[in-house]
Amino acid sequence: MIQQRPSLLHYLIYSGFLLLGMTQWWACEMPATEETSTRQEVTFAPISVTYPPSPRDTTVVETICDKTIADPYRWLEDDHSEATGSWVRNQQRLAQSYFSQIPYRDAFARRLGELWDFARRGRPEYHGGYYYSFANTGQQNQDVLTRAATLRDSFATVIDPNAWTEGGTQAMGTYAFSQDGSKLAYQVAEAGSDWQNILVFDM
Repeated sequence: MIQQRPSLLHYLIYSGFLLLGMTQWWACEMPATEETSTRQEVTFAPISVTYPPSPRDTTVVETICDKTIADPYRWLEDDHSEATGSWVRNQQRLAQSYFSQIPYRDAFARRLGELWDFARRGRPEYHGGYYYSFANTGQQNQDVLTRAATLRDSFATVIDPNAWTEGGTQAMGTYAFSQDGSKLAYQVAEAGSDWQNILVFDM
């Protein structure tokens, strides 16, 4: 059975959207009341955004089921082209420029770190005579796959994605055990990339 795991990237993306929402909320004027006065301590002027150009290719038109369909941004599907690479880099610069101007960004990151800093272990799965579960000390970028012969035994590390790279940027994604539990196939993603390698591990 194939298992899909939420990666750290999902949490970071969610946190980014949350940060954007908080940015807009705090930038709005709120009536000063006893209940909301403490929330007004963190305010800043709206940040201007100049969106980078995204050229439209008006020549890409198809007829599907007697309907004319324009697809002006199909050129972005070619992720190996220089045009797409330039567009992605411009998007990254825009995002970094915006986030760097948020005065409470560091405090927000520290608070998220405090909230995530607790030891946790996922539900166990039984495969091939062992119980497997993912665990995190609260200080690790990636969850670690562990196993034990019984639920009363100490869990030993099987796969630690944090050891793959110095910054812990590689993540273990979707995975599946063989029917007898002797092998594990899993995806490896680098820095949240959509491109993933599938590896097979002898258990």
